Amino acid sequence: LKMCPITKQWMMLATWSYGHPFGDDGKWGQGGGDFDGDGCVLANKGDAANKTLIFDVSRWFTDYVKGRAVNYGLLLVSDSPYTVLGEGSGSYSPRITFNE
Repeated sequence: LKMCPITKQWMMLATWSYGHPFGDDGKWGQGGGDFDGDGCVLANKGDAANKTLIFDVSRWFTDYVKGRAVNYGLLLVSDSPYTVLGEGSGSYSPRITFNE
């Protein structure tokens, strides 16, 4: 499981095939979303008992958001099926925290 920077604008109406519904410009280059494979990070630690993973996205923040002034967000990429608890879980929903 790895977290990768998205390279194309998208919106809440995104689907597996389209980042947005406004013509061919919204079509992803690859199913699930366009991302920069060189900018991906693997989970480097977590809590097996709570089934959580932690990704260090410092490089993404520095390289994309600050350096390129681009922030299309991040996506999770996997070669096998995973269950990700979403906003329906108050305790285990995905979140970004900052540490100095």
